[in-house]
Amino acid sequence: MKVIIFHTSVASFIQAAALALREAGWLDRIITTLRYDQLSQRQRLAYAVARTDGFEFERQMKRRSITDLPLSIVESHPTSHAGLRRIS
Repeated sequence: MKVIIFHTSVASFIQAAALALREAGWLDRIITTLRYDQLSQRQRLAYAVARTDGFEFERQMKRRSITDLPLSIVESHPTSHAGLRRIS
């Protein structure tokens, strides 16, 4: 049996749980809404626009870094994050 974790955050406790499942051979993948991706052109553009308003968006996004898991098992769906924010 494999497990898929879906969580809007990639906080350290979520990564720790995912890592434990992966080490046990149970984790298929982790799906999240938004994560820091230093290679993303969209994110770099958003950082540049935010800087013009004096907002350090990149610093905020770095809190969403994947540090304990291989990126090959991480799916990110940022449009889901925007929809969830709009609903709440």
